[in-house]
Amino acid sequence: MSSGWWQHVENGYKPGPDRSRLPVRAAADTLAHMAQVVGVTADQLAAVDRGDAAEVLRGMQTAAAERTEQSPAATVSDVKDEELAEILGPDLSAAAKAQLTAGISEVRERNRRQFLIEVRALADNFSPGDESRHAG
Repeated sequence: MSSGWWQHVENGYKPGPDRSRLPVRAAADTLAHMAQVVGVTADQLAAVDRGDAAEVLRGMQTAAAERTEQSPAATVSDVKDEELAEILGPDLSAAAKAQLTAGISEVRERNRRQFLIEVRALADNFSPGDESRHAG
């Protein structure tokens, strides 16, 4: 996904002619992938009226769990903050690793909160029945 499209989805619109704003609604699979990147859960997507994306995300998680059973490799979102700090700063002192861990935790939470705020704002732009008009 391009950074431009990501930004359009975050904003809830894309530029139109004469500086107008055209509404954007991400397709369920696109939103599910975005949610996975920032650590938003399927239940959180469903809570902001994106049950379609929640179902896609659940399917992705099931497939990932099946792959994990076959292969122990993990994604960054599967790695605990403390483990990620160890990977990123293996030679850091314990105090520095603690600070790095706290920073990683803060970034994850900030991204999760911002994502939920923006998805809720997107959902507020739609009424039932107009999904096809805004499909990403």
